[in-house]
Amino acid sequence: MAGGLAERWKRSLPSVRESALRAAFLRSELLAADRDAAAEALDNLADGAEQADPVARDVLAAALPTLTDPAHFGWVEALRETAHERRCWRWRACCDAGGSPTHPTPAIRRRDRCVPRREPHADPR
Repeated sequence: MAGGLAERWKRSLPSVRESALRAAFLRSELLAADRDAAAEALDNLADGAEQADPVARDVLAAALPTLTDPAHFGWVEALRETAHERRCWRWRACCDAGGSPTHPTPAIRRRDRCVPRREPHADPR
């Protein structure tokens, strides 16, 4: 079932062009899904992303707003525990790398210290 959930998301998401709609679609799907199925689906997607599957990466990116929203903190923590119990190690590792919505790790905060993009220099010669 979870493989089916991940596959359904991978089939459905590319047809949605707007990133806000993608995030809303995934939020609706994640919150409605059984936690076991959601944890396994996210694990399958994390595995695909590790294997350079661009659609799996896009689905995970669309899920991030929900997974990092403090309003869903309790649900995300329960999902993390489910992932641990079901041995969904790939997604659990991604999840742990991001910290919790209320206590982000430096990996999440790194975006605050982005280096400004440099303009290309003209050749001085």
